[in-house]
Amino acid sequence: MPIRSPHGRSAAYRALWQWPLHSPARLALTAIGVLALVVAASIGIGMTNGSVSLPLNARPTPSAVPAAAPQPVLLPPVPELEPTTLPLSAAPPAALQVASRWARA
Repeated sequence: MPIRSPHGRSAAYRALWQWPLHSPARLALTAIGVLALVVAASIGIGMTNGSVSLPLNARPTPSAVPAAAPQPVLLPPVPELEPTTLPLSAAPPAALQVASRWARA
């Protein structure tokens, strides 16, 4: 039995993904179509959120700014971490059992 049969579901999928690769024009057409779908989906998602987008150079008026805007929370700095090794006597017993099973396998 041949690996690639001209029949069946795999042949249909192969025909779909190979179609754009037959010529550069088909590839460009497919890329433009996919880009148009992505843009349309992002616009559709933006409209369903109910958010109103302002132009980039527009500034919100004072009435559009909420009265009690939440302030960002600043986290304390994290000290540098240095790895340490535990002595075998300080290791949890469950970890030792897992390590020994892994080593035996």
